[in-house]
Amino acid sequence: MTADVRGSYLLDSAIARRWESAGLDSVFEMFWPADKRGRFESLNDHEARPETPFPYCIYDRTEVFSGRNHSAGEASAVEEIMYEDIPIEFHIHTKPAGTRDGRAVAVELLCIVQAAFDPGAELFDLSPDRHECTIAMGDWFEREGDQEWMGVLAYTVRMESTYNRVTG
Repeated sequence: MTADVRGSYLLDSAIARRWESAGLDSVFEMFWPADKRGRFESLNDHEARPETPFPYCIYDRTEVFSGRNHSAGEASAVEEIMYEDIPIEFHIHTKPAGTRDGRAVAVELLCIVQAAFDPGAELFDLSPDRHECTIAMGDWFEREGDQEWMGVLAYTVRMESTYNRVTG
């Protein structure tokens, strides 16, 4: 892969790096039976593997909204800047743990994940593109069954990409 390959998929690896550096695997795995630790992922891309123990998180990146272009200054004759808004969601799936019900576990884990991905935290490395900002879009909880809950964190990540202008 060359250094100038670009695309919103760069965000996937940046999120995985942030998850790992924040130690979130160990936070989720402390709820898991010892024989399940290290065999499953706590952060899953779009869906969890069968038999993944609770709690776990599913990360989803939806359609990219782009088209906001900006060209100004001396470089505008040869370069164009494209801004892309990338909606992402973290779905934290939980069950009761110890004396806490599933919703209480979801609230606890949502707060920990939210701290790791806080919009005020350091920007993602999306080289060669640039992470302009993260916008918090909200959080909510949904009951998924008698005992299961899901906490959702929604963000929009704004990327800036500079492209060579096509001249004809």
